[in-house]
Amino acid sequence: MFLQLGFIPTLVVSSAQVAKEIFKTHDIIFSGRPVLYAAKKLSYNCSAVSFAPYGDYWLEMRKIVMLELLGQKRVRAFQSVREEEVKTLIKTVTSISTSLNYSGVVNLSELMVTLANNVVCGVAFGKKYNGSYYDGGDSENNGKSGGIRELLHETQNVLGGFCMADFFPPWLTWINKFNGLERRLNKCFRDLDNFYDKVIEEHYHHFDPNHNHNQTKHIEDVVDVLLQSLKDFLNCTNLEVKTGSNQVEQNEDTPGMVQRRKLNLPPGPIRLPIIGNLHQLLGNTLPHQTFGRLSHQYGPIMFLQLGFIPTLVVSSAQVAKEIFKTHDIIFSGRPVLYAAKKLSYNCSAVSFAPYGDYWREMRKIVMLELLGQKRVRAFQSVREEEVKTLIKTVTSISTSLNYSGVVNLSELMVTLANNVVCGVAFGKKYNGSYYDGGDSENNGKSGGIRELLHETQNVLGGFCMADFYPRWLTWINKFNGLERRLNKCFRDLDNFYDKVIEEHYHHFDPNHNQTKHNEDVVDVLLQLQRDPNQALKINNNQIKGVITDLFIAGTDTTSASLVWIMAELMMNPEAMKRAQKEVREVANGKGFVEEIQLSKLNYIKLVIKEGLRLHPPVPLLVPRETTEFCRVKGYDIPSGTRVFVNAGEIGRDSNHWEKPNEFWPERFLESSSSSSIDYTGKHFELLPFGVGRRGCPGINFAAVLIELTLANLLCRFDWELPNGMKRQDLNMEEVFGLTMNKKIPLCLVAKVVDF
Repeated sequence: MFLQLGFIPTLVVSSAQVAKEIFKTHDIIFSGRPVLYAAKKLSYNCSAVSFAPYGDYWLEMRKIVMLELLGQKRVRAFQSVREEEVKTLIKTVTSISTSLNYSGVVNLSELMVTLANNVVCGVAFGKKYNGSYYDGGDSENNGKSGGIRELLHETQNVLGGFCMADFFPPWLTWINKFNGLERRLNKCFRDLDNFYDKVIEEHYHHFDPNHNHNQTKHIEDVVDVLLQSLKDFLNCTNLEVKTGSNQVEQNEDTPGMVQRRKLNLPPGPIRLPIIGNLHQLLGNTLPHQTFGRLSHQYGPIMFLQLGFIPTLVVSSAQVAKEIFKTHDIIFSGRPVLYAAKKLSYNCSAVSFAPYGDYWREMRKIVMLELLGQKRVRAFQSVREEEVKTLIKTVTSISTSLNYSGVVNLSELMVTLANNVVCGVAFGKKYNGSYYDGGDSENNGKSGGIRELLHETQNVLGGFCMADFYPRWLTWINKFNGLERRLNKCFRDLDNFYDKVIEEHYHHFDPNHNQTKHNEDVVDVLLQLQRDPNQALKINNNQIKGVITDLFIAGTDTTSASLVWIMAELMMNPEAMKRAQKEVREVANGKGFVEEIQLSKLNYIKLVIKEGLRLHPPVPLLVPRETTEFCRVKGYDIPSGTRVFVNAGEIGRDSNHWEKPNEFWPERFLESSSSSSIDYTGKHFELLPFGVGRRGCPGINFAAVLIELTLANLLCRFDWELPNGMKRQDLNMEEVFGLTMNKKIPLCLVAKVVDF
């Protein structure tokens, strides 16, 4: 059952079958722990195993608890404590049953609490604290402090009570100052903290050989074990201990201890109520440009509040390196975006799936079975065929009176990328209606696949209120048209995918009449679906999610990159001439550069690298989300923070790049300090395809298509601006979307070069 408790989406499980599926299949995904207001304070910023977020800290601390504190051996060691307390209980009940004062009536509820408290105190602290804070031997303190039983009872009431901050945004916690919860919580914490300090102080004497214990040998308790672990740690590190003292200072900067420590967040602009910094993204400036401008003022690591979403913006290679070298797993989360969730089949696509077991298995399939080097080479014929078709189309347009020789390269690059992706994914082209490339009877009966692709990209890349505010505000999307557009895109895509998958089922039917075809991505996925030995059982919706990644992301990023590189070459004729000279020498009079010859193209590679530096296809990369608290560059980064890596700003950082805003491929020559930098995610100065675990798995696929296409466009044609336009008149504005495309289509005149 799904509920909405305040702002919190809530799932209620009420059957063994559902519980079994959850904890057998998705245990890690369901292992997170919400940060509850009172629990965070009383558990010392979620240091307790019960309230710690799932991650490295929890795994290590739980290991300590299970092996050192609550394992079988330790449980057996405390047998005498349990038996002694049960004997005491029996004596107490016997005494009451024969007492005239109690009329033989035993309050078992109270006695069970006393028993459990005595056993726990004996195990944890080595003695009982069932009266005042100091009972069980410290008679001089009796009555000077509050009772431990009363403190325990009040703490349980505070932890179990209703707290507004657990169901509403943190800025509503001020209500707790007026309803008394804040005062009660702080008092409980102070009393518990003072009690723990005194208990720990007593236990230090157990490790002091000079201390007169005046006590019989005692059973090692939980505090002893934890202090021994701390002692072992100090003995094997290079921590400095002041000489002349028999006590080690162990004061820590622990959030929430007595005096609540304010988070040391990265710098950022002032946040307004409700909207935070969203107003700064309004206007004509694109988001990556706005973030870049703000980073010049606030620094390369900047904290914003976009609506209700805490947001980190990274704008330098140094910060990116620390994040993805040191905290890559923590920063591998993915926020659940409203449109992406729907269009990726509940985040089944690798791009939008949350970090976890499913993502790891699906990414492994994509990298090994779909987009690995071997599979990329297998589709060489598809790429070469489509590039040859492109060359024929440009040649036809350049000599046509209808087009006046003007070629719309922006449109042709989308067609090329779409044809290649469809050929690789589906085994045939779908560039006209949903059924082109052989199904002529369906032409015109369905909407164009190009139009569907364009609309889907617009919906995915547009502003959505639900991505910055609680889910219950999604009703706004019904009035601004987004909900209708999103549902239509999903229906059309889903119908298209259903027909594609239905066609591919025939490939596995020996009775079906079919011609021999190259194995495509859908074939591979359907084979894996039928494989009983496959670790991850794939359903049709997950297949559709993977296809969406290839279809939506693969088409637009490749075409946009080609357009920007050609535009930059038109702005820089010297680089154009040098690139054309190289490809024509390699073509050796044939008029076509084949894939096998691409390894000989050195300058073209520099041109592509420089184009991607200036125009990364997704300048802010796909947003990430932190899965737990961490520190970066000395700043506190809360769990659940949305993270934007501004690859556009990093690629133009004057601290790393000479003439950062100029198109200068020579910067990557072997004699240059930047020669070793590539765009595969190994170098943090250049991140057009992302970095780390969440880097784009299709780099190899995109790179070879970009290189092959560019080489042949430069080999076969000389290019000019139309209608006497000068270089400085070429519009280089960007337009916001899922991919950063050129605002004005790139239209050029192509002059055929004879070979």
